[in-house]
Amino acid sequence: MVSKNLSTITKSILYLNVNDKSNFKSECVRRRPMYTNVCKHCHNVFQSKFKTYSCKECKEIDYSQFDDIEAYLKEFPNSNALQISETLGITAYEVLSFIKEGRLNMSKGVFSKLN
Repeated sequence: MVSKNLSTITKSILYLNVNDKSNFKSECVRRRPMYTNVCKHCHNVFQSKFKTYSCKECKEIDYSQFDDIEAYLKEFPNSNALQISETLGITAYEVLSFIKEGRLNMSKGVFSKLN
């Protein structure tokens, strides 16, 4: 079956006129893969063109949590995930998931107390 499909594709490419660009584009259209994702808030399974961690319905929850974390980190820049989760009332797992997604960065280094 695969060899039959391959031979028909090869034949169609061989008979294709090189000067006819529109026909070439229509025959060689690439389809983007659809990703199957699971929402981290409501745990619904959905498909999208890009790898995402929250569905369309839960995007607003995701944005509001991230805005709260961002505001807290501007006020207290040396906070860890447990301090953020205790203050804002979200789980430390959700804070760490923002790091996993690449929306938050961890700083490495030694911070000393100023006198």
